[in-house]
Amino acid sequence: MISKTVYLLGAGASKELFGLPVMNEFFKNFSVKKYESLSKFLSEYFFNGLKNQDLENEINKSDKLNLEDVITFLELGLNRMGSFGKVPDSYLIEARNDSNKLIRDMLDMDYSNRITEISEKIKIFEKLSKRSDISQCTDSIISLNYDLGFDNILYNFSDRNSLRPNSVDHRTILGRMYEILGRGDAIFADFPTYKNIKDSGFFLKLHGSLNWVYCQNEYCDNNRQFFGSRIWLPESQFNADDICILCGSPLVPVIIPPTLAKSFEQFPKMGFIWSLAYRELCKADNIVIFGISFAPSDYYLRWLLRSAVANRNNDQKPKIKVIDINRDVYDEVEKITGVKPDFKVSFEEYLDSLN
Repeated sequence: MISKTVYLLGAGASKELFGLPVMNEFFKNFSVKKYESLSKFLSEYFFNGLKNQDLENEINKSDKLNLEDVITFLELGLNRMGSFGKVPDSYLIEARNDSNKLIRDMLDMDYSNRITEISEKIKIFEKLSKRSDISQCTDSIISLNYDLGFDNILYNFSDRNSLRPNSVDHRTILGRMYEILGRGDAIFADFPTYKNIKDSGFFLKLHGSLNWVYCQNEYCDNNRQFFGSRIWLPESQFNADDICILCGSPLVPVIIPPTLAKSFEQFPKMGFIWSLAYRELCKADNIVIFGISFAPSDYYLRWLLRSAVANRNNDQKPKIKVIDINRDVYDEVEKITGVKPDFKVSFEEYLDSLN
């Protein structure tokens, strides 16, 4: 019987492999002038009305300003419950647009060069990326990150489409990710419905992605799907002013805060992705948790892991490895799952343990 490994990835994984910021590092070198509406929001809700250079100085030196907190508070300010019956301030929409721009700016990098630099480290994901025999490629990656680091790793190793050499074969793990988001570009008879691929591995991004958008009009057919820009097709990238072809509403990036407050109603497709993640974790023989802090606000993630692991019989519980520089994460994972994990302080140490 084939052993199944599920990699559960957080911001610490992207930091170690790609040098990308963790959640409390997004506001380093912040420019008040560049993000005016977001600055106004930060001034009102985090910095007691500070303005201009004083505000910029305080933001840049703060180590407590967390991107996920900011996104969560922005979303609460924009929904009816969070505004306590008042009409939300109109500038909050622009502040949310600024936050999306900040995320894009901070996560923008040359992934291809970095992948070349870490090529030996990431060979562990090569077999997982291949199409060859999907019944043999059962490992999955579940990511909490918005960045495209692992998208590019999988693209680097993926089998290509024979008709379009730069495109990935839709039967690879990366190709399957795009297909399950919504309308894909598969043109073959074996179009990968969930039923056909349920025993294969998946690449699932539980908090959305930089290159996903959806239509925010709940009455539009496109509201129930995500549309992902193919990272190998520059012409498929979405712009800030793009509108839905069905209803004309603005297309919105799929960037979801960890609280997931009402997110399954706001993003209907996300319910399917989280359900898949639950099923993958339930079937896992090995779970590798890499760079996740398990912040108290991320209660849905805690519940996902607890539901998938804690209720299993002892002889069916998975082996868990935790990769993190913070030993407290080890204790947190044991508390959530009831399993004593194997603790590794770096990805290199984890790779060494496999030899």
